[in-house]
Amino acid sequence: MRISYSRFNTKSELDKEIRITFLKKAIEDTFSEDEITFVDVINKFERLIQQYEIIVRAYIEELNTEKIKYDYEKRIQEINEKLSSMVGDIHTKQIILPIAFVIGIAQIKPDTSFFIAIMIFSGLSLFTSLLTMYRNTQTKLIQTIEKNVEYWEDFYKTNLKSLYKNDISSRINNIRDIIEKVKDNMYHTIFFSWTLIILFLIYIIFQYSK
Repeated sequence: MRISYSRFNTKSELDKEIRITFLKKAIEDTFSEDEITFVDVINKFERLIQQYEIIVRAYIEELNTEKIKYDYEKRIQEINEKLSSMVGDIHTKQIILPIAFVIGIAQIKPDTSFFIAIMIFSGLSLFTSLLTMYRNTQTKLIQTIEKNVEYWEDFYKTNLKSLYKNDISSRINNIRDIIEKVKDNMYHTIFFSWTLIILFLIYIIFQYSK
C-alpha cells in the first residue's frame, strides 16, 4: 500500500489527475462487477496494480517526440491566446475607466443636488468594486496557468529531445513575461481606479462644502 501511495504522492495537481484517470481505467479493466467492495479490492489488489502498470507503460510507449512536440506547440498557443485575451480585456477596462469618471464628473454642475452627486459617486465606486472582484478572479486564473506552465515545462524538457529544450525555455520565459505584465496591468488598473474614486470624493466634498 505504501508503494501504491507513493505513486500518487505528487505535488502536481495535473499529474494527480492523469494518474487518477489511469487508476480508474485499471479498476474498470480489473473488476467486472457493478459494485466493488473493499474485500474485492484486497483480493485483486496485485492484479489491479499490474493493470495500472500496463496502462501507464502503454501510455508512455505511445509517446514520441513528434507527438509531444505537437502537443507542446498546441499548449503554448492556447496559453498565449488566453493571456492575449486577458491583456486585451484589461486594456479595454483601462480605457473605459477614465471615460466613466469624466462622464460622472461632467454630470455634476453647480445646480446638481448633493444626492445626485453621491449617487454618481456610488455608481463609480460599485464599478470599481466589480473591477476589483474581476481582478481577484483573474489572479486565481493566472495562478492556475502558472502551475500548469511549471508542470508542462518539466514534462516537455524530460520528453523532448535536447534540440527543443532551448526553444522550450525561451517560450516558457516569454509566457512568464506576459504573465508578469498581466499582473502589473491588473494592479495598476485597480490602483488607478481607487485613486480616481478618492479624488472624486475629495472633489465632491470640496464642491459641496462651499
